[in-house]
Amino acid sequence: MGVLKLETLIKAFELYKRMLDEDVMPNIVTYSILINGLSQNSRAVEACGVFGRMLKQGLEPNAQTYSGLIDGFYESRNLTEAYGLYKHMLRWGCPPDEVDNSLLIEGLCKVGRMHDALRFLFMSGLQPSTVTCNVLIDGWCKTKNLVYALRTYRLLRAHKLEPDVVTFTVLTKGMAEVGMLQEAAIVFFQMMKRGHMPDVVAYCSLIDCLCKHGNLISRLKVYDIC
Repeated sequence: MGVLKLETLIKAFELYKRMLDEDVMPNIVTYSILINGLSQNSRAVEACGVFGRMLKQGLEPNAQTYSGLIDGFYESRNLTEAYGLYKHMLRWGCPPDEVDNSLLIEGLCKVGRMHDALRFLFMSGLQPSTVTCNVLIDGWCKTKNLVYALRTYRLLRAHKLEPDVVTFTVLTKGMAEVGMLQEAAIVFFQMMKRGHMPDVVAYCSLIDCLCKHGNLISRLKVYDIC
């Protein structure tokens, strides 16, 4: 589902109201698009109002409808409402998909509730993916908990998942920022050995942290590889 710009959303909402005025009942696709558009434009409360109208009309929400709402509350960092919608989804008999679960995990990580995010991953029954693990690794690194970051990294291997350039970049940056320069360099070169070309973020993160820790020679060696 594409992103609705504010101007397009206003026109869509006007059309929606005209449909109601003329007793033309919107279908689930119309509601889902409108809910998604409102959520994308930081209007989650209005999206909930539209959602309520849809339920009164007797339409059954699908995973896409819920994803739009959860995304809206996730963006506004209102995790209580987001999780409430998740439970409503379960009660309604609509199985959450990977997007819904990943949004809640990412939301918990963003506010530093890492243990809750990890607990939710296992309680949800969601099969870990590289993307989900990357979100968790990034969260652990941002809270300076490299022990759990590495445990999550090993979770990839346990589930026969392949780390990608994001995995290595996040780990490299996290290690470098806490002074684990040797470990960061090892991860950095492991990334290259596996055929993943480091991006600008990976290079800059490692060089910046080497500079901060006064390791000029190593910085020059990394710079020469760029």
